[in-house]
Amino acid sequence: MVTQRTLFRTLMQGINYNDIKHNRISKSYRALWRAVIMQALLDATRVSKKTEEKMHKKQAIKWLRANSINFLLICDRAELDPAYVRRCSRKVLTRGRTWRRPRAGNKAII
Repeated sequence: MVTQRTLFRTLMQGINYNDIKHNRISKSYRALWRAVIMQALLDATRVSKKTEEKMHKKQAIKWLRANSINFLLICDRAELDPAYVRRCSRKVLTRGRTWRRPRAGNKAII
């Protein structure tokens, strides 16, 4: 099982400390960090009867709600405001698995 800590360490190994210090992270790294947040959202909304997946769901929800250094650093690298990520994740979690609101007529309400 890959824990968030293991994933975080693995991802951090490929980044030069000077790049972090001077905030010279490329667009591809920013996309990678945003994908980490997106995966946490997907895990948090997963519906499964499997024990392991239920555990991942609980961990993802806890991570999205926490104010951990890990969460703050990933939001920083993704160039997203942590408060914004929490607000969006709260909306997604309250809607269950619905990522978009239902369509009104021919226009999507986002």
